Amino acid sequence: MKKWIHFASAGLLALCLVSCQSAGSGQQGGASENGASAGTEAQVGAEGQPSGEAEAKDKGEGDAVQETDASAETKVEAGVQIPNPMEEAEDGESLEAIGLSMAVPEDASDVEYYVISDVVGQMSFVWEDHVFTCRGSATAEDFAGIFEEFEETETVFDAEGTDEGVRVRSTVSGGRLADWSIDGVKYTLYTPDSVEEEIMEGLCLEISGISSETEPLAEGEGE
Repeated sequence: MKKWIHFASAGLLALCLVSCQSAGSGQQGGASENGASAGTEAQVGAEGQPSGEAEAKDKGEGDAVQETDASAETKVEAGVQIPNPMEEAEDGESLEAIGLSMAVPEDASDVEYYVISDVVGQMSFVWEDHVFTCRGSATAEDFAGIFEEFEETETVFDAEGTDEGVRVRSTVSGGRLADWSIDGVKYTLYTPDSVEEEIMEGLCLEISGISSETEPLAEGEGE
């Protein structure tokens, strides 16, 4: 009987030891969780936002990048859909509709008419194996579209019928640009070729419908 009590006491003691170890493990686990929680709270206090919000922020930034990419694609697509401001016209009547009076010179070929942004008229043609581009506008200021460097010298012809004559300039590359105005409407004539200044003046007056004929010099004049 004493031996049985002894075994029972030993069993109870072992059971108590197991219970104590379980309780200790539970307390240690709780302490670990509390420590992790405290660390998380400390991190929140240091960074100013919880990790959940940080993940949300990262996700938001990702969405923002995607939205930016989508916006860029939309802009590209929108850019492709922008109508060309340079529209081809059938004849010179479209130029007259915006206040211009421009006629191609005699014997000109490959004539093309354009209207640019409803304010600039353009007439391109080939004459004497040279390509010319004539533009005009009743409202625009700088519309020649020539972005070349010009020589310092220029020639101004006193052409009757124009506001201030015909000015002819030369580009460094050898081209010619003439400009003139009639009743406030401005015109330009450009060729990439080295055409004589007098020819440029004559073409400008012919395009504008002004006679370019001049009185011949009398014998002995100009000597």
